[in-house]
Amino acid sequence: MSRSYIIGCILCSCEIMGDKSVVEFYYDFVSPYSYIAFELLMRCKQRWNNMDLRLKPTRVRDVISMSGNSTPGLVPAKRTYIYEDLTRLSEYYGIPFAMPQDARHVIYTKGSMLALKLMCALQLYHPHFVETVSRDLFKRVWVNDEDIATSESLRQSVLASNFPIKDIPELFESIEAEDLDAVVTEQASEAVENGLFGMPSYIYRDSNNAQLLFGTDRIFILAKYLGQSWPLE
Repeated sequence: MSRSYIIGCILCSCEIMGDKSVVEFYYDFVSPYSYIAFELLMRCKQRWNNMDLRLKPTRVRDVISMSGNSTPGLVPAKRTYIYEDLTRLSEYYGIPFAMPQDARHVIYTKGSMLALKLMCALQLYHPHFVETVSRDLFKRVWVNDEDIATSESLRQSVLASNFPIKDIPELFESIEAEDLDAVVTEQASEAVENGLFGMPSYIYRDSNNAQLLFGTDRIFILAKYLGQSWPLE
């Protein structure tokens, strides 16, 4: 399967289907605010029946670099604030959260490349499992302080998501066989072309316009665009 074909399949059309508005959600597993936003959007998805939520796992490191942004966690004062802020958010929303013991190593050394290659394979061959595997990967990092940088840890997440056991070898063979490193980079490039500079980010699309939103604290704007209530009752 050619790289251009793979990219075309994963970077699918933004066509609006029916009466629903599209919300493209860009996230990375090593972004703690992406984890909070993911859990909130999963709650919204159950109630907002006019939202077509499309998950776009994308490498935040590439988006930051390509957009000319800088990493906030490398600034000591911001790093301290981020930890306190995430704790407040998790308590407010009732979302389990625990900072990894060595968060810098998890985010900047281990990273998420292998996990994002898994997401590419799922988007290509088993798209219905993108949500459940994403949730488990997030919880491995931001609740249980577990690894997502080895094939074995990814297999555990896939198994925890009730993925068919018989299809697991083929899934992981596809990660090695396909040129998915380039696809992950192309995903980030597409995101930057759409205006992204960090995560979590959302692009709201209806028949008239598209709006880029950034940050966990902008979901209330999505609610306004969709004519939905916020906070969720």
